[in-house]
Amino acid sequence: GAFGVTHLHPLGGPIAGGTVLHAYVLDPQLLVDLGGAAQGPMCRFSYQEQSPSFGESFQRSVLVQGTLTNCGGLRGCGAGWDAMQCVVPPHVGSVDSGATDAIVEITINGQDFSSSGLAYRYFDPANWRVHSITPHGGPLMGNTSIAVATSNLQALGDARCRFGDDARTSEVNASIASASHLVCVSPAHWDQAHGNQHVELQVTLNGQDWMRVGTHSGIFTYYALNEAQHGLRVNHLTPNGGPNAGGTLVGVQGSGFADFGGLLCVFEGETAVEATKVSNTLLECHAPSTQLNESSSFATHSLEVTLNGQLVALTSSGLGFFYYHSESVATSRVYPKGGPPNGGTRVTVWGSGFEDLDHGNGLHCLFGASSLVPASKASGGDRQERIICASPRAEVQDLCSAPDKLFSVPLRVTLNGMNPNGSKGVTAIADNVHFMYQDIH
Repeated sequence: GAFGVTHLHPLGGPIAGGTVLHAYVLDPQLLVDLGGAAQGPMCRFSYQEQSPSFGESFQRSVLVQGTLTNCGGLRGCGAGWDAMQCVVPPHVGSVDSGATDAIVEITINGQDFSSSGLAYRYFDPANWRVHSITPHGGPLMGNTSIAVATSNLQALGDARCRFGDDARTSEVNASIASASHLVCVSPAHWDQAHGNQHVELQVTLNGQDWMRVGTHSGIFTYYALNEAQHGLRVNHLTPNGGPNAGGTLVGVQGSGFADFGGLLCVFEGETAVEATKVSNTLLECHAPSTQLNESSSFATHSLEVTLNGQLVALTSSGLGFFYYHSESVATSRVYPKGGPPNGGTRVTVWGSGFEDLDHGNGLHCLFGASSLVPASKASGGDRQERIICASPRAEVQDLCSAPDKLFSVPLRVTLNGMNPNGSKGVTAIADNVHFMYQDIH
């Protein structure tokens, strides 16, 4: 009838009791105290209990005093208005499978109870476990989406997350995706101080009873983003360019590097790639391939990093990685065309696209299969670009096996120290760009 209970808030709580419960009826005008403290508003909790002596089950009913209240639409009581409020009593007896239901009915005269049959779920917090949180860190500004892996989640009407015990902590909504998966988004940290801030993630399923995750797995670390001394920041890229075919191993230097659930490098316009932490100040990642416009042989893509696998937590250093078409870098001639096998001949190489892509340490010449030798860019006096390098000592086996102790090797150029290693990192072999080693003794 009109006195029937339409819904409860929250839908459950811990077996220790103490949760404040609100019961709403179809016609709130019927919520009138007809009996006073002794025989007035009450809540009755009924559930099956196993007898320890006889092994049989029996129904236990517990009465608690109720209060007629107007919630004013507040979230804490289910956003309703007129309701009966009572404090949930402790559950007596064992709880199988970590949870059990009690039927809740109400009365306004201490005698005549509703018969709506709505259930309140008791759960045992000891049976509720958080296995991990991912990621376990994010920027001080908040907005990190956190997946909480758990077991035996109960949807009890008001799931929330709280980050730490400080009174200034913001509680945020949580959504229960499954019995093993809850998601919430971190709020901004109340203290925007420099350096890392460690807080304990806590979860409530009913908006009242907070459960601590506990142990190291429940610690969430706030960190400063783009902060020079104590926070996450990208300062330098080595090398700062490579071929558009990808594969260049890039050293990202900065500060505050830690793995909070997903170290990634993000090259502007490309899919994020995994990064490896070498130290707190160095990450390494391989540049992905990219498509360059037909009208352009070069393009600069910003490179940023995230520590927690989320793009909302990217740095904003503005440092660029310089992509080039391998075909746009080429050699055309060399002078002199040869020298003695002990090396040291000053060689000039003409060509196009000679740009240093490692802060003054990228340009190198490669004579055959020998080690790289540094090169420097020459200026003025010629339409074509020129670089200068010194020939290395010839390989002994090449010299000994060559007829008349005379042999030729291709001369190629790399812009970033032959990174990636192999053919992608150097210019193609040009027919007329060879260097002749000749033993004149």
